[in-house]
Amino acid sequence: MNQVEGQVEFGDGKAGQLLATTSLLLAAVLILARDVKAEVSRWTLSLGVVASLCLAGSLALVLISIAPAQVLFSKPKRLRLASVWSFVLRQPRPSGQPEQSVVHFASIAADDVDTFVARALNAPTVDIEHDILRAIHGKSQWARHKFRWLDRAVKLLLLSLVCLLAAAIVELMRWIT
Repeated sequence: MNQVEGQVEFGDGKAGQLLATTSLLLAAVLILARDVKAEVSRWTLSLGVVASLCLAGSLALVLISIAPAQVLFSKPKRLRLASVWSFVLRQPRPSGQPEQSVVHFASIAADDVDTFVARALNAPTVDIEHDILRAIHGKSQWARHKFRWLDRAVKLLLLSLVCLLAAAIVELMRWIT
């Protein structure tokens, strides 16, 4: 379980770094686009637009990897993400987690301390072992989900960097000639 927790923690750290990097790059591109006074070629403009869209997509994917499914789908009137992303988002939930689990966070938090202690002390060892195994499986699903979305975000970030580099080369070639 500690190994799975470590992987989820690593994913959260990676998500934080990606969030900061992508946000800064997107802000820099938008500020640069606003402040450009010289005439730029259509190629540069097109590559800049594609890079901006890739950065915005990467930012959205990082946010998806961070936000739990309950946040994205619980309040569709407040968060319009449910209608926009519902075809893409399939966030895992711990499979087979009993409602009164001894190790599941939601079950523990829902009870007062005396009820939880009584339930834990009265639970057979087999039930506790099954609860632990279900929790490990659920956290593993969450870690896999997080890394899939982060991998997609990194790919979009790299694509945006390639577009920005190509735009810089186009402008450099135009400036040289």
